Amino acid sequence: MRGAGPDIRVVDNWSWWKDVGAVEFVSDIARPFRVASMLAKESVSQRMSSEEGMSCAEFLYPLFQAFDFLHLHTKHNCWLQVGGGDQWGNITSGCEFVRKKTGHLVHGVTVPLLTTSSGDKLGKTAGNAVWLTGSSYPLYQFLLQTGDHDVATCLHRLTSLPPEEVDVIMQQHTTAPESFLAQKRLAEEVTRLVHGAEGLTHAETATKALFGDHHSLRSLTSEL
Repeated sequence: MRGAGPDIRVVDNWSWWKDVGAVEFVSDIARPFRVASMLAKESVSQRMSSEEGMSCAEFLYPLFQAFDFLHLHTKHNCWLQVGGGDQWGNITSGCEFVRKKTGHLVHGVTVPLLTTSSGDKLGKTAGNAVWLTGSSYPLYQFLLQTGDHDVATCLHRLTSLPPEEVDVIMQQHTTAPESFLAQKRLAEEVTRLVHGAEGLTHAETATKALFGDHHSLRSLTSEL
């Protein structure tokens, strides 16, 4: 991917995992990890004390993520891993794994998770993920349904709108919440960012058509 900034390389970790066998995984990847250290991770203790408990697959996931970091570091000169706040344990495990394997000091950064006002995480593990690929309509609709208590946070964190403009939008929204002005602006900004102006037009056309605009219904295409 080429743009105004540095070139971006997108890779699929299946391209290296497909050649790793069980013996290599246990002897080469799993060996440096210590169970006591893994159990001491806050994320592990929270999952183990929860009603659902923690599966073996979840417990071993940091090993897979750590090996991904090692591969990216050695093959693509990657020195920094960025993730959500809930990934702190996995990222630090990866940094330690790379240090043991190469002697290099690599780094990790986490950012606060995007959560609802009730504290629920947005993402595939929470069952409320919305995908960026494919039609622009699901993303647009998902954002239109953002709650009043969450829309200001989303405008600040998911768009490039100046804080002062977000404040004005929220003031107008508070005056007439039934118009969903803030949600509409959020949906417009993010959909345009992800799918472009044409994708936004498709999503808006589909929305109007499905909610009673017969003229828009006639203009729908198979892309929606």
